[in-house]
Order: sequence, then C-alpha cells, then structure tokens
Amino acid sequence: MTSIKKVSLICALATMAGIIISNTAFTNNNGKEGKTGSPGESACNQCHSTNPLNSGGGSVVISSAGLTNWTYVPGQTYNIDVTVKRPGSPKFGFGFEALLPSGANAGVISTTNSPNAKSLSATISGNVRTNAVHKQPNHFGTDSLVFTFEWTAPAAGTGDITFYAAGNATNNSNNSNGDFIYTTNQVVTEANTTQIQQMLEGKYVNVFPNPCADYLNISVPNNLSLTSTLIQLFDLSGKKVFEKSMNGRSTVLDIRADVNGLESGLYIVQLQNGSWVHNERLILKK
Repeated sequence: MTSIKKVSLICALATMAGIIISNTAFTNNNGKEGKTGSPGESACNQCHSTNPLNSGGGSVVISSAGLTNWTYVPGQTYNIDVTVKRPGSPKFGFGFEALLPSGANAGVISTTNSPNAKSLSATISGNVRTNAVHKQPNHFGTDSLVFTFEWTAPAAGTGDITFYAAGNATNNSNNSNGDFIYTTNQVVTEANTTQIQQMLEGKYVNVFPNPCADYLNISVPNNLSLTSTLIQLFDLSGKKVFEKSMNGRSTVLDIRADVNGLESGLYIVQLQNGSWVHNERLILKK
C-alpha cells in the first residue's frame, strides 16, 4: 500500500472515530435514562468520572412549592424543579425518578409542558422506570439551571415514596472529562385522611379582610395550588357580581379582587376547581 493510501485510510478511520465520539456526546447531551443514583442504578459519574461525586462546590436540589412539608395529596399534580448549580459551569444535565420502595414507578412524570426536560425509560431489576431528563438545546445556563416538569401523585394508600435526582455541571467540552456530578434524594409522605379532608372542606383557604371595604384577598396555601381555579362572588339573591379565572399552576393562589363598586351587605365567595368547591361568607362594609 502506498504512503498516500495509508494516510488516506488513517484519515478516514480518524473521521469515523470522530463521528462515533460526536454521536455519543450528542446522545448524552440529549439526556440519559437510568442514571439517577437510585437503588440498582449508577449516577452520571459512571462516565463523567474525572471528579469525585458531589465535589467541586456544586449541588443538585429537588424542590416543589406545592409539596408542603414534603407531603403529597393522592392524585394531585405538582410542579417539580430540579436545580443543578456550580459556579463557572455553563451547561447542565439531570435525571430524575420517583420510586416506590419496591423500585417501581411512584405516580406519573409528565414532561409534555416542560421547556427543558423530556421522558425516557430504563428497565432496572425488572421495573420499567420513567425518568425526566434534560433535552437539547435548552440545557445551557450561567452557574445554574432549573429543570421543570410535572409529577402526579399516586393513588391513596401508596404511602411514602422517594424522589431521586442526579445533576451534571459540565464544562461544555462535548466529552465526559472535567464534569462534576451531584446526587440527592427526598422522601415524600402521603397526606393522612384528616389533612385531605381539611383541604377539601376549605379550612386552609383564607379570605380577608372580612368585613371588607374595597379590596378582597383570597389566599390558598401550597397544599391547594390548583390550575384553572374559578373565583366568583354572589349576592344573597344568587346574582353573580364578580368573576375571575386563575389559569396555570401557582405556588400560592393569591387573588386581589376590587369590590369598590359593590354595595354594603352579605356576599358569598366561591372557589371552584373541578369537583372541589369552597364557599365563604363575606361582609362588605363601606
């Protein structure tokens, strides 16, 4: 073989190797399932192994404003945030799972409305586990990045579950060298019957001031952070005199209603979301 052909062959092989490496990096850039550090799984440091796990001054944190005291209401949907941060890192990745003690899925993860997460599945010890993972190209940030998605709690009687998350604070080199991997977990408990009944009865709803002269405030704690909540005000004849719809999930449902144009008297404030309805008596006193 002539030297020219040898050089051409070497170049071709190098190009092919580069394509393989590039494709591997691309795949990992677009999220990797089964790498949350949960029981039976490794974390991202299996490949990104330059630095010790949970080193380098960064972290991964799971949070949810709706899960007060890390307690869930069966069947309710919550916003979940996974924050990966490390000073100086420009690019981030993550993986998240919600698991029963058996290792099976707990509840349902949905990334349909997420700007930077998607769903993948991994089979671990016979369980098909759904993961929320990062997706291209929306995983760049300055020192930190928050990945958002939704989780619907499992049915009543499920009991305690555990969230697992792994985060990757990368140097954007398109390979696995020099990155920092972080892991965390969080136990989430099921609300008891008394707590759920109090929520449904509206005992956690606060309508104030009452009596009211000009502006009415309605506040619902994190336990009842609901979507598409309809707020209505009725006089004693049953006539609707005010209406406002709150669309989209809110950390705390906090409404300020202008009732300046209404006469003094007794009114009924009604909050409705699906089958949940709560009424409060309100006195307007000018």
